Amino acid sequence: MCCAENATQGNRTSKKDVKYKNETTVSKDCSFLRYCSGMAMASLFSLTYVVAPVWMFVAVVYLIMSPFSQDAWLFAFPVFLSMIIDPPQMPWILNHMAPVLDYFQYEDIMETSNDEIFDMVNNKKKRIIFAATPHGVFSYGALCRAIAEPYEMKVLKTAVAPGVQYVPFVRN
Repeated sequence: MCCAENATQGNRTSKKDVKYKNETTVSKDCSFLRYCSGMAMASLFSLTYVVAPVWMFVAVVYLIMSPFSQDAWLFAFPVFLSMIIDPPQMPWILNHMAPVLDYFQYEDIMETSNDEIFDMVNNKKKRIIFAATPHGVFSYGALCRAIAEPYEMKVLKTAVAPGVQYVPFVRN
């Protein structure tokens, strides 16, 4: 790996200066190709927020204008499919998205280790709030954290804005 000792881990520091077993360093001198691939991966998520509303609007208009057209129903099919299926959990895909960490020059500052967090969530049944920036409708900070963390942390459920939960494509 050119920019990371382990492609699934970010640059992690702690206020207590504790070294955790998952700690790795993402180089700020990443190759241009890796930087561009990270930008492309992050841009795909942004593109969803632009394409999805347009696709849904055009699909509805197309169905209204041509309700008996097979093409109209084929065009609208992904919208309907996205509305009825539950959003899939795909933590394995995050393992291939390490260049996003280099693009954002991601750094993870933690007060507790992943093991302690996992223990609190699973054994003590405590709720944990992770603060991440930048944060907006789509949180790239949360995406970077999901990429950088071990598998056990990737399957934790997260909270999102209620509007996101009901918009086809975006919720998936």
